[in-house]
Amino acid sequence: MCSTPRIAGAICALLVLAACVRSKEEPTEPTVLRVVPSELNAESWKAHDISIKVVCDLEATITLKDAPWAAISSNEITGSGQRTLTIALEANEGDEPRTGTLSASCGSSEVKALFTQLPLGSTLGVFNYDGEGASFVFDELRHQTSVRRYADGTTDSRILSPLDGKFLIFKGLDGSLKVGDHSGASLFSNAIPGMQSQRSVDFEVVKIADGKAWLSEGDILYIVRY
Repeated sequence: MCSTPRIAGAICALLVLAACVRSKEEPTEPTVLRVVPSELNAESWKAHDISIKVVCDLEATITLKDAPWAAISSNEITGSGQRTLTIALEANEGDEPRTGTLSASCGSSEVKALFTQLPLGSTLGVFNYDGEGASFVFDELRHQTSVRRYADGTTDSRILSPLDGKFLIFKGLDGSLKVGDHSGASLFSNAIPGMQSQRSVDFEVVKIADGKAWLSEGDILYIVRY
């Protein structure tokens, strides 16, 4: 008979212990989960790194989706609840932009960061002039193009738009450019708002094919007849 109070006391103790264990369970849903920036719209076609921060008060699972051309090269803790990810992008030598997704998930929550990489392309014009995708793209139905070669070995390349008076003219291009060359020329243009009408351009030759030259000035790309 005297064992009954002891059993009851033991049961009470177990119930209290279970309640304490439940109260100390780790939370599974984050109160903070975000990515910064959430969108990158005009990454250069070149192979390069981008940086995205993931902020979460718990441990987030981070993955790349739809981007076999990208890889997480580093994942560093850079603050309380903050990780900085470095993502290495391969060169996009195709004709179309491509978009990848970085996903950060925790519990039932998920946030995404989209990053779009511009193509090297093959259409004449100037691309990504402002670092945000501003372009002047050759339209064979509206524009004219020509090349003039001089006895001193230099070449002028023109894109003209008779309808609206826009133009893009390279003067003094070296007539024997090769891939990998670093060279320069004078650029005259009113093709893009805010673009200087006349200036010197120092560029790298990244491709020559099909009567065209691909000239890279940082993240700006010029494709001209050559």
